[in-house]
Amino acid sequence: MVIKSSGAFRTALGRVRGFAVKHIDRYKDLLDGTALPWNDDLIISMHSVMALMEKDVLQFGKLWDKWEAYVDSIEDDAKQEDEQTLYDEWQSKEEYTDVVENLEEYISRIKMSTSLSIPIPVDRSSVASTQQGEANLDNDLQSTAHKNVVNDAVAQFDNESQRSSMFTLNLQPRLPIAKSKKKVETYITTPIPTLNITKFRGDRMEWDGFWQRFNYAVHSKAYPKIEKLYALLNLLDGPR
Repeated sequence: MVIKSSGAFRTALGRVRGFAVKHIDRYKDLLDGTALPWNDDLIISMHSVMALMEKDVLQFGKLWDKWEAYVDSIEDDAKQEDEQTLYDEWQSKEEYTDVVENLEEYISRIKMSTSLSIPIPVDRSSVASTQQGEANLDNDLQSTAHKNVVNDAVAQFDNESQRSSMFTLNLQPRLPIAKSKKKVETYITTPIPTLNITKFRGDRMEWDGFWQRFNYAVHSKAYPKIEKLYALLNLLDGPR
């Protein structure tokens, strides 16, 4: 389709800005009267709003890039100069620069606040050592083992997702566990509860919100790896 004017870009930018303002207001409403640490429901709600705000920032970037490409495609020098002036004027408008700055600031705040609200899991089933040095070593091993359980579950899911050609996750390298005379790994023995999470159907724009909910409810917990995988597969819909 041949674009004859930049009016479509200006209209789309205004529409995205309208969505962004609503998402910012939603964040402020959730934040009103709350204090750290956040409870589980607030964390999930904040992650959902963060996913929408990240989408807004992405949409702004795509529209500016398309408009700039349109300016470069104009052959008439005088028309190109006029369109470049209009593009520069719109890109410097405070109503757009301010909303993008607010989006990026609030996204960063949500990530930081979430990290301060989620407690670090501690294995309390191990026998306490009578020597402080051995106790510290046990804690280090348990923390590293927990991280490896999480990475293993992600790796299994990544293999499944590559076969379905829906998406690919960048995996962190497996952390080495320090040598010890006895290796202890503990898991939650109760079944994973029924999850109130909307199934993921292959839309890339919905992946961040879906994964944040699943990660908080299941993936970050000390469930057995195979149960995490089954729970994840049950929430995937579409071609496999």
